[in-house]
Amino acid sequence: MIVHPSERQKSVFVKLFQNSSNGIQLQNVARHGIGYLINGKKYIYEGDNTRLEVNGGDMFYIGVGSHYIEDVPDEQNRFEQIVLYYNTEQLYWIISQLNLNYGIEIGRNHVCDRCRGKKEIKYPAWEAVRELFRGINVYIKNNLFAHDEAAVSIKITELVYLLFTNPNCCLLSKVLYDTSRKGENFEQIVRQHIFSDISIEELALKCNRSATQFKKDFFKCFYESPHKWIVKQRLIHARLLLISSDRAISDVGKECTFLNTSHFIKTFKKEFGLTPAHYRAKYNKREAAERASYRNSNELRA
Repeated sequence: MIVHPSERQKSVFVKLFQNSSNGIQLQNVARHGIGYLINGKKYIYEGDNTRLEVNGGDMFYIGVGSHYIEDVPDEQNRFEQIVLYYNTEQLYWIISQLNLNYGIEIGRNHVCDRCRGKKEIKYPAWEAVRELFRGINVYIKNNLFAHDEAAVSIKITELVYLLFTNPNCCLLSKVLYDTSRKGENFEQIVRQHIFSDISIEELALKCNRSATQFKKDFFKCFYESPHKWIVKQRLIHARLLLISSDRAISDVGKECTFLNTSHFIKTFKKEFGLTPAHYRAKYNKREAAERASYRNSNELRA
């Protein structure tokens, strides 16, 4: 089990290796992370029949909060990833130094269809990035980062520099946003209250904004109105609870802050086109078919 460090701690590289799949798991991430998948596949579940598929050789960004994740080993039973969980203040200092010493522009704002409004994103690593993570892997294997903050800082600086050399890299916009303390605090406060019984006006006050300014900043950050986005996040969480557990429909609705079971079923069906019970049954049937197909393909290769 990996315990992610708190924001007060320094940035850290963490490697995960496993040789079997544990299915869909709920992971609570306390720090922003930039990852590199060495082997296997990683699924980060997002919405209705939607999951971000990360393949070996891809970088990925994962934000603070709760995520449903499935890590799947490859045909050689290997799943390997390295994630940099970073301290935003340290990262801001590194970016500032790159700007001061090398004139690298830190105000670039890249947004494209792959990353617009997304909490998690992926981007294929290019050769320089792959080479960097191969070196980081060696450092981790030989425990060279232990008690050596300078080594960690140097590798982070290299990684950030490489991100800036590729203006099309979607991860760059996330890194820049995270280093804005104003932006980070706003998003974190909103995400902390997704399941709170709180009005938009009360949430605006917690973000130190008027209701009007809050709605404007909210749309800039999440590309939707507050009410629509919050309800959607509750439904996404409910959907993932349905497919990753056998909890009662009423319990799922209650955990996701719906007024009652009837309201939950009605809202869920409006969003996903199926009742929660039918959705769970459809998903389980599809998963059984995929597992059977995977077993048959392995038997044919054997």
